[in-house]
Amino acid sequence: MMSFLTVDSVLKSYDIEGRRIEALRGVSLEIGENEFVTVVGRSGSGKTTLLRILASLEQPTAGVVRFRGRECSEENPLPAGMVFQEARLMPWLSALDNIIFACPPRERGEELRRAALRMIETV
Repeated sequence: MMSFLTVDSVLKSYDIEGRRIEALRGVSLEIGENEFVTVVGRSGSGKTTLLRILASLEQPTAGVVRFRGRECSEENPLPAGMVFQEARLMPWLSALDNIIFACPPRERGEELRRAALRMIETV
């Protein structure tokens, strides 16, 4: 039986002021369909980094994320979203692009843009 979501040996590192910082090292887990999972840990333990990778806001430095057996990547993101603890806008995106950001890239066509523009006009 194929796992719903598999995280296999995921590593995420950052280069900060000439130093390599590992936010995640060798994270592996399997989540079954309809399974409820909670991620807990101390501040700075990598919880948000893992969630950002799962939401396709960042890519792992190494390792792989698979959804229903298919490898996730920038071109083929996990169909998931993320609700931030505090209200957030992506300051580098326009209001329109912030609205459609939650939609998978393949669904971000002209019809979606027109619908989002109608929402902007409404508010």
